[in-house]
Amino acid sequence: MASPYEETAGWLGSIQGAAFTVAHGMTIELVAGVDGKRIVVLALAAATDTAGPSQLTFKSGDSALTGEMYVASGGPLLLPWCPAGWFHTARGQALNVTNSAAMGTADGVLRYVLVPTDG
Repeated sequence: MASPYEETAGWLGSIQGAAFTVAHGMTIELVAGVDGKRIVVLALAAATDTAGPSQLTFKSGDSALTGEMYVASGGPLLLPWCPAGWFHTARGQALNVTNSAAMGTADGVLRYVLVPTDG
């Protein structure tokens, strides 16, 4: 049985999720790249520990998709459900996140879909 999101997403196909923890000064891969597809982020939530704020930048491989998103110590970063997507990777590229803060660790979850692309 399809979830309510899958039923309303239409062309988006199978919606997937990923959880992450990224320490200060680190870059991690959130979702591996898939040949011929883009990773489209539909929703995201993140929070930091109390050690300090985080500054998150989401990337397609090494290319920034967002500016630095400041997350206050203990505070949330919320990108609510958006069927058009908040941002997407280049075809075949992994979705990465960098925490450029001097201290603090961010934990988060995201919902995404793999969208086929031409060429």
